[in-house]
Amino acid sequence: ITTKPYISGSNYILKMSNYSKGNWCPVWDGLYWSFIHRHFNTLKQNQRMSMVVNLLQRMDREKLKGHLEVAGRFLDS
Repeated sequence: ITTKPYISGSNYILKMSNYSKGNWCPVWDGLYWSFIHRHFNTLKQNQRMSMVVNLLQRMDREKLKGHLEVAGRFLDS
């Protein structure tokens, strides 16, 4: 893994671009949290990712489940 991994949720894309909020946001966020969840053990070893890993650990289980379901549907399509 790189020393400075660069991944983001939809909020960052919205702030740093001219994209409009839309149906893509929940999909992007689902893919983001699915990636963090899937690579948790690797990412927790990277100090720069500690805040994100901690957010995942504190996230409401139903909210995480929703993100994972959205990502799964997208990846299966």
